[in-house]
Amino acid sequence: MIPKTDLMLVTYQKDFVYLRHCLRSIAKFATGFNAVQLLVPHEDVAGAWALVDDTNTRKYPVLVKGYEERPGKGFLWHERQITYADTLTDAEVIGHLDSDCIFIEPVTPSDFLHTDKIILRYEPFSSICKRHDAMLRWQE
Repeated sequence: MIPKTDLMLVTYQKDFVYLRHCLRSIAKFATGFNAVQLLVPHEDVAGAWALVDDTNTRKYPVLVKGYEERPGKGFLWHERQITYADTLTDAEVIGHLDSDCIFIEPVTPSDFLHTDKIILRYEPFSSICKRHDAMLRWQE
C-alpha cells in the first residue's frame, strides 16, 4: 500500500521564477499525491497563491503557509522549516523539492519508495565536491 504522500517546497519570492516551472511540472506529471505544500515567508504568501492559480496546480489540495523569517538567517531559516514538515501535515511521507526541481516524466509516490521503504538519496563529499566545489563549505 502506498502511504499518504505530500510534496513540500520551502521557497521565497526571489525563486518564484523557478517555482513557476516546478509547479507546472507537478500539474503535468505528478499523480497520486495527497497535497502540495508551499512554505514561504509571510510577505510572499500572496505571490505564492498567485503562482498556484496561474500554474493550474489545483488538481491537488494546495496549502500555502507563511512563516516568520529571522533577519539575516534566510537559508538557515528555510532549512529549519523543512525540519518541522511533519508537524504541518498528516502525510506519512513528505517529498521535499526545491523550486528549481522539474519533473519531466510521470511521477507518483511509489517512485520514492523501494519495497515500502522511503528512498533516501545521499552522496559522499568525495563525489559531489568534484562537481560542485562550493559543497566543501558544508563539509567543513
